Amino acid sequence: MVEAEKENKIVPLFFIIGRPRSGTTMLRYLLDAHPNVVIPGECNFILSLSRYYGQNVRLDSASLKQFPEILSYSKHYSIFNIDEDKLKAEIEKLPQNPTLEELFQTVHFSCKTIHPKNEILIRGDKNPAYSSELFHQIFKLYPNSKYVHLIRDYRDHITSYMKAKMELSSPIYLAIAWKKSIKRMNQYKLRYPSNFYTVTYECLVENPEKYLKEICDFAGIPYDKNMIDFYLNKEDYIASQPNINYNFHHKSLFNPINKDRIGKWKEYLTGQELTAIEFIAGKTGEIYGYNYNHKKLTFLASIIILKGQIQYIIFILFRKILFSIPLKRRHNTMQKLARIKPIMKLYRFIVPTK
Repeated sequence: MVEAEKENKIVPLFFIIGRPRSGTTMLRYLLDAHPNVVIPGECNFILSLSRYYGQNVRLDSASLKQFPEILSYSKHYSIFNIDEDKLKAEIEKLPQNPTLEELFQTVHFSCKTIHPKNEILIRGDKNPAYSSELFHQIFKLYPNSKYVHLIRDYRDHITSYMKAKMELSSPIYLAIAWKKSIKRMNQYKLRYPSNFYTVTYECLVENPEKYLKEICDFAGIPYDKNMIDFYLNKEDYIASQPNINYNFHHKSLFNPINKDRIGKWKEYLTGQELTAIEFIAGKTGEIYGYNYNHKKLTFLASIIILKGQIQYIIFILFRKILFSIPLKRRHNTMQKLARIKPIMKLYRFIVPTK
């Protein structure tokens, strides 16, 4: 058990922010290999439970007893890799009427890891939902936390998304979401510059040691050279998380960090689709060195963009509707609808945890 648990003190929490397929999973694995960091797999429990319980709440004994069940309603809980017995035992050790933040820390410390840990100096949380329109909610909960923002070339991001065959992967939708995410984060960075550290995927894979040292310095922890070798533990990861299909979504995760996937979009994105994508995100991408051809927008590309914009608006509306449904009811309803594949595909796409 880590010292923070013994003293019942709150350990600082940082967040990895970035669009899906931008290297955020790789960064999480790198940091989880640090002996002073705990950062479990993605599970949207912070946002879900904050909505369920409300802010600035203290839980009574009845709520504490029910907490593990409520936690299990969170999306992707089945691959969260939490030690449920340890969670229950640690909840019993909490002071009377603990805060929600104390419970969240208990959740983080109850998640399994294959790496040996010393004193935990900082804990982390990573979820693509934080890069969506929901970011204001997480920042409202944690205005003093530190945020590591990972950015990838929008064209490689889209290509990786499509190659992974993730649900309803529309290139135009993804380009719009990428641009809006970057602009949203930049607004916060202007107001709270000390809260953020920004690095591109390309820089990270070209010089991982340099940028990991900067990230560790930003997080207030010593650099550990063994982080870069996390991929050597592939078999241990697979054994500890049998519910994750590493060969499907994360084929390259357990290779040495390399630059092979930079510019892969050139093999997949062409024609009017590429013109439309670059028209949407090109100017924003240039800020980070992602050059593009300033082609004139054609009528067909305009139609493609309009279709994507309509899709984006519809999905944002659906998200708002979904999140207005109480957590337990939403979970139970989706369990009943799980056999209807089109509905589940839509749900997995709308709820932005992938």
